[in-house]
Amino acid sequence: MKRSCYLLLMAMCLCFSTQAQEATFETATEAVANMKIGWNLGNSLDSHASGVTGVTETEILRGQPVTSPELMEMMKLAGFNVIRVPVTWYPHMDEEGTVSAEWMARVREVVDYVLDEGMYCILDVHHDTGKSDANAPDKGWIRATMANYNSQKDRFAYLWQQIATEFRDYDQRLIFEGYNEMLDDFNSYNFASFKHENRYDATSAQDSYDAVNSYARLFVETVRATGGNNQQRNLLVNTYGGCSGYGTWISYLSEPLTKMQKPENSNHIIIGVHAYPQILSSTDNSELPMGGLQEQMDDMMRKLKTNFIDKGTPVIIGELGTANVDKSPNDYDAHRAHMLLFMRNFVEYAKYYKMPTLYWMGLSHKDYRSMPAFNQADLAETLLKQYYGWNTYKPQLLTPSDYSLSYDVNFANVWGELQLAYDANGLATNYAGMEVEFDDISAINGGLLTFRTYSTMANSPYTNYCDITEHSYAFNFDEIDPVRITIVWRTSGRACPISIRSVKMIRRDGTKEEAAVSIKTPERATMTTKSVPLYGKAKIKVENHATLYYGDRNLVVPEDITATAYKIAGGHLTAVKTYQPGSVIPAATGVVVEGENNRTYIFYPTDEVGELPTGSMMRGTDEDELTTGGDKYYMLSLDKDSTPGTVGFYYGAPDGAAFINKAHKAYLAVPAAEASADHFLLDEATGIENHTYTNDIRNAKGWYTISGMPLSVKPTKKGVYIFDGRKVVVE
Repeated sequence: MKRSCYLLLMAMCLCFSTQAQEATFETATEAVANMKIGWNLGNSLDSHASGVTGVTETEILRGQPVTSPELMEMMKLAGFNVIRVPVTWYPHMDEEGTVSAEWMARVREVVDYVLDEGMYCILDVHHDTGKSDANAPDKGWIRATMANYNSQKDRFAYLWQQIATEFRDYDQRLIFEGYNEMLDDFNSYNFASFKHENRYDATSAQDSYDAVNSYARLFVETVRATGGNNQQRNLLVNTYGGCSGYGTWISYLSEPLTKMQKPENSNHIIIGVHAYPQILSSTDNSELPMGGLQEQMDDMMRKLKTNFIDKGTPVIIGELGTANVDKSPNDYDAHRAHMLLFMRNFVEYAKYYKMPTLYWMGLSHKDYRSMPAFNQADLAETLLKQYYGWNTYKPQLLTPSDYSLSYDVNFANVWGELQLAYDANGLATNYAGMEVEFDDISAINGGLLTFRTYSTMANSPYTNYCDITEHSYAFNFDEIDPVRITIVWRTSGRACPISIRSVKMIRRDGTKEEAAVSIKTPERATMTTKSVPLYGKAKIKVENHATLYYGDRNLVVPEDITATAYKIAGGHLTAVKTYQPGSVIPAATGVVVEGENNRTYIFYPTDEVGELPTGSMMRGTDEDELTTGGDKYYMLSLDKDSTPGTVGFYYGAPDGAAFINKAHKAYLAVPAAEASADHFLLDEATGIENHTYTNDIRNAKGWYTISGMPLSVKPTKKGVYIFDGRKVVVE
């Protein structure tokens, strides 16, 4: 009843004009240009299994941790500007097709993580399409046949009516994607009917393309009918199977493009395709020549340009990888240099043809996501530098070495295995050795906990290197030359909890980096990774300002920002000292950071000690704690009405009483004799003459960076600058 009533009303809703609102949302072409480059949050909310309906249980089903805001912060910090959030809905729908409130709330929470970082978010319907599965009858319930469309269109429309209504008021950075990879009844990729007994059947193929176009139109009509911002939202529809036309070995490869119809005559439609090219020979696994691969890339993108872009409809590569991206070992593991060069070329071609690329799921995987850190930092660097500028862009990539890592592992009462390190080309390729330290191994108690080494990425052959009886071990890779090192619990009948203090890889130059440990047998062992950041960070939220405090480390000021310590003197907020980029903020020094709004800045630790800000009244805490050290206490904020231009220090509690200060934030602790007001505005602060710039620009004309570098024109990048000797915020 719910679905049929909705469909009866949908046509009535569509009659309302949206022309008055369309000017407020960017066009699809503008949105695609602004997305730049992105990543897929794969194997998370798209995970599914028959009978698994719990929210957290679903999210961690494929070994990924619960997604955190910090993961999205890391992606934005690196330079990614669009995140695709694949979601599988069917396990969380009742017989009527109603999505559970708990699941919808979790999806919304993750979408908010992305949007809160200022990135674009693409929200889709994922494994409700794709290959059918006898063990999960509802997987792939949306299929590319007209028979399926006629039987499932009400359920599909009702699903999208719920999603669209939930997010109706979200802004233009949220993109809806109607369906993932819709396949025919043969589960054909490349083109429709490829898996037919004749390798192609024109009647069956046309039926599949008709179904894709029908689903695409229904998706767009359904979303538009929910009103609000959905009337002008940019919507994404994929070709049959997400097929991109890559390859020239048969003419039918172009059909998913030529048969795709634009579902709406507007400038708010995007076409999506997926690309997983094969970069190795199918006969001998040798690396295919890059010249031939470049020709294939160019051919694919020319076809996309001809069929869509030249006709006014932009295209995105919604999933990017190589053919064995989900295998182990994959091209990144076994043919890294070749794979990185291929990705560099692919991004270059895609950018030239104005198509953003979204890498599929790698880059940060499993426990790396919970730190968060990149486990394929060189691949992330390749993608980002190729897009933004190979010789000029320096992506900020968090890696395990930016954390102090420890692990609590619990082996079940059967055999289990924990992977410490691996490299398909041999660990000795990049490392001299490894050190492992245990905190607690008392639970071994006569059992067999063993280091195991492998000479290949396969599960055999292997060598049981030594049983674990001590608290520390060191490995020399030149002696044992392993591809993988694991820890194996070889005693059944009882569990074995252990604590690992650290696992460090020793580079050839003698320096060390953290290794990220992972469970090799998730059904037989569990692990909690404890990561403590070694860096400091500040997220700019209050009109280009934030506060920062770390009591245990000296921090280097990153590029493009300044950090200032303040006091109250004579009833005025007064700058005591400003720390310029490259200078050092001493430990236990509270500062106000100025930079680009909604951006996170990383402050790396140093043994160098910076100059103390004598007389500063700024304090801070490393945990959420009560303010101390003064008579009246102020926190950085806007006024109570959030009026633009009112950033300053305001009472954090009534009458200036002590309040709970957030961890690593700074506050103003003022003696009663100086606390003459309930707030002090930053715009009225004195002491600007104490700011030391690299050039003397206080009396200079024109534009300068905050560090004193002259600019030829007014800057277009958001941030804090100097103009005619005064600080200016460019929005």
